Amino acid sequence: MKIGLLEWICGGGLCHVEAASIGDSLRTEGWGMLSTVANDLTASGHDVSLAIDQRLVSAVQIANLRAGCRVIPAAEQHESLPIAWWEIASSTDATLIIAPELDGALETAIGKLKPISKLLCNCAGEFLANSCDKWRTAKCFARADIPHPATQLLSQVTPAWLLQCQSATRHWIIKPRDGAGCEGIRVLDQSDVLTWQDQLPDSCA
Repeated sequence: MKIGLLEWICGGGLCHVEAASIGDSLRTEGWGMLSTVANDLTASGHDVSLAIDQRLVSAVQIANLRAGCRVIPAAEQHESLPIAWWEIASSTDATLIIAPELDGALETAIGKLKPISKLLCNCAGEFLANSCDKWRTAKCFARADIPHPATQLLSQVTPAWLLQCQSATRHWIIKPRDGAGCEGIRVLDQSDVLTWQDQLPDSCA
């Protein structure tokens, strides 16, 4: 099967952004996901087409991909997605998108490429919306009685809630609702949580 593999960080989603401003952790996480999935798919006998932002990926990294990977440079965008993504999604038997929840990147890519893909191997609809939002995910877990750390919108956190839900460490993790990887995460002492309410209105504690 011919499979298109489209990963946001190293695959061209940030080709309009200055390379120097893209953090090392995002590059490492992006390449880790892209190369692992690509190599697993080719090891299973599939032909894989993948877009690569060559500013962020070295020739050595590309050379370490397994045989069966076809690399297409991603340097320009069309309708907020790399041009290479449109080409790959329309010319392969199946497409898999790996993108962060950040700024709706994953939902946007799925919505735009689904109509031109023969088979899009991503979830969609309400499941996608719930999984792309840390607050909505936490509420779904609570409704289903699935164990999950106490979570609240930071803007609605109160001293009473913090006291009721505190852990033994008395530390809290603050993370954007649409956070990707470790971007934007803060680990705070309980006494400092409320001081961030006005500065991080779209985060969860």
